[in-house]
Amino acid sequence: MKREYMQKIKDGVLTNDILLECWIGADTYISKYAYLAKKWQHSYYPEHQVYPEKRNQYIKIRGMIQQVLYQDYSEEELKAKIAETKEKKVSVSEKTLNTMYDMLHEKNYVLE
Repeated sequence: MKREYMQKIKDGVLTNDILLECWIGADTYISKYAYLAKKWQHSYYPEHQVYPEKRNQYIKIRGMIQQVLYQDYSEEELKAKIAETKEKKVSVSEKTLNTMYDMLHEKNYVLE
């Protein structure tokens, strides 16, 4: 994620580009934790039991981002924008996604 986007997130400002990149990041973590949950589903170690919870958390974050993006885009436009953003090979940290969740959950942001 670009530094300017990180600064905007810290300032509580969101743009559609930031939201699209966070959508892609959430998808990445959903896939990661779905894989790990499947891999360790029969494990007796308690640290392996958090993967389904983390996957559900990122599904919730993606849903919140989706609600905000549907205010500006139709479903077809959103699919096209997501495909464009995926081609950029962006990476978003879990910390950034958790910050995004807090902002969206508390409605503590300004949409540019």
